[in-house]
Amino acid sequence: MTKIQRLRELMRKRANKREDVPVEEVTAAVTDATTEVTGTIDGVLAAVDALLASPPESPDDWAAQVTAIREQVAALVPDVEDIVSAVDTVDPSGSDAAMQQGADRMTKALKDIAAKLSKAQERQAKRGELRNIAHQNNAALGGMRSATPPLPLINGGQTVEPTFKRTKRFRNDEQATKLGRMLQALNGNETARRWCDERGLMQRAALSSDYATGGILIPEDIEAEIVKFRDERGLARQLCKVVPMGVASRTFRKQVDGPTVEYIGEGTPAAGITTSDKVRYSEHTLNTKWAAIGTEWYPLLDEDAAVSLADEFADWAGYAMAGAEDQAVFAGTGLSATGGIIGMPYAFRKAVEDAGGTWTTDAHKAYHPGLKVATGSTWASVTLADITGMGANLAHRAGITRGYVCSSAFYYGKLLALAQAAGGIQPVNITDGVPQMMFNGFPVYITDYMPTATAVSDIPLLFGDFSSYYFGDRRGLTIESDKNIKTQLITTVATWRYGGMPFDFGTASSSAGSRLRGGIAALVTTNS
Repeated sequence: MTKIQRLRELMRKRANKREDVPVEEVTAAVTDATTEVTGTIDGVLAAVDALLASPPESPDDWAAQVTAIREQVAALVPDVEDIVSAVDTVDPSGSDAAMQQGADRMTKALKDIAAKLSKAQERQAKRGELRNIAHQNNAALGGMRSATPPLPLINGGQTVEPTFKRTKRFRNDEQATKLGRMLQALNGNETARRWCDERGLMQRAALSSDYATGGILIPEDIEAEIVKFRDERGLARQLCKVVPMGVASRTFRKQVDGPTVEYIGEGTPAAGITTSDKVRYSEHTLNTKWAAIGTEWYPLLDEDAAVSLADEFADWAGYAMAGAEDQAVFAGTGLSATGGIIGMPYAFRKAVEDAGGTWTTDAHKAYHPGLKVATGSTWASVTLADITGMGANLAHRAGITRGYVCSSAFYYGKLLALAQAAGGIQPVNITDGVPQMMFNGFPVYITDYMPTATAVSDIPLLFGDFSSYYFGDRRGLTIESDKNIKTQLITTVATWRYGGMPFDFGTASSSAGSRLRGGIAALVTTNS
């Protein structure tokens, strides 16, 4: 186990509060992990300095070295984040100067790497421009030729405007063309790069725990069109409370007790007030996670292909982002497959287990007041009373909106059958010609990241106010590209950052008097 892995293990134990981990032990682990990671960072810095001091002549060799450095930085970022988080946890006052300085030095070193990589890229771009000039003036330079095609120039060096084609995904053709030309520039098209540079489009994201050197930021107006496509397809952002995140982690406080109203006698206003009447809060930390999606395509480098390229990017990026976010929110189990995010159904299981219960023990499911235990272990055994009774497992508050979430299999296979069997209930309500899925007077939202087949001790249905789950939105979309010289395929990677956290889900306890209902209830099948 490496030093950083040891630190992560200790912090996990502290977070779970299952084991008493002394602060001194964590402090020592922070020091060891800082030494280990700092040594790796120093090695990466040396590699960047060597690249700047003696850049390779071959563009492919240069690109390979830069890619290798970026991969090293991408692997270091989560290590530095975890160390900084540990320092803030065990020394929030900043009294331990050595720990604070170590964390600051690592963060600064990563920023220095990003700045130096940007400088290296600028040098390479200048070399590419010189090769183009040499090609265009080959007669004056004695017939010198370049493998890079000449740039079409007009009016003092301005690049020729591309011919706009009609976009299918963006508000106008100009937006699509900008994104398409940015993608072409990332793919090595010098004409597109010049076009983007003239318009200030190729802005690199600042390194603040960001992916590698930060990626190329997509302009806000273009990003808005892509995320609109994502938000229309995805369910998580539609239902959850979306919280803008200016930092990687943010702590929220929730009132859990008090104040109590006391009735007092005249002339003795403070007689009945006790310390138990104070307001008490619980703290919940929302951490955002890095997410990346990529695809491969053959280069579309001519100017007229820019719009098609942008539309294709919006299609796969929008769909993939929506799918990843929905999977995390409705099927996340805290594992790496969903970025460590705990989704809505699993939050109930985790609460039962944290309260000392066993999930496969039906009696222990009662530890969480938000769980409605079904009549049996299969969907076939679920009754109408099971589903309508879920309302009793909610904390009802004025002004909230409620609905159901389930898979299409559960809706059509169970809810619709129950509605039709009840008699006189239309399976689909039609409002202004738009079909709406409804059950028991509440809307039904469909996502197939909820269970699609019957299983024991499983949660196929959620009911309540889904703004009780907080969805953290960290920053905008960035893109990076790399070309395989053997296959000629171009890999484009888009990165963004988000997180999810069950906030108002109630309190589970083995003691009935300590249980509190929350804003969401869940139907759970029995284990046998």
